[in-house]
Amino acid sequence: MSDKKPLASILIDHYNSRDLVGETIESALAQDYEPKEIILVDDGSTDGSKDVLSHFESRIRIIYQENRGQNGALNRLVEEAKGDVFFFLDGDDLFLPGKVARIMEIYKKLDWQKKIFLFHS
Repeated sequence: MSDKKPLASILIDHYNSRDLVGETIESALAQDYEPKEIILVDDGSTDGSKDVLSHFESRIRIIYQENRGQNGALNRLVEEAKGDVFFFLDGDDLFLPGKVARIMEIYKKLDWQKKIFLFHS
């Protein structure tokens, strides 16, 4: 088994959750696992979410697109992600501290180069 640590992709689909999306992003940023990437797709929000998202542009990747529905946002996230394991998070959800690290530990023990790993919260 390789000693390379797998990349965790935290993928956030967001539409009109201005009041909650900041906390969602903070819960992703607070994950202590590295390496990780955080990508958010704003699916055409009309509630002023861009004002909140602009505070995070230097720390996560944000993609703005016209509204294509949740499936369209999720498909775009998968297209853009470079990780070995994908963690999906809606714009109004939170990750508990340490969640990604715990799941990645299990994934690594399963000989992650040869398995498909699915986790749903």
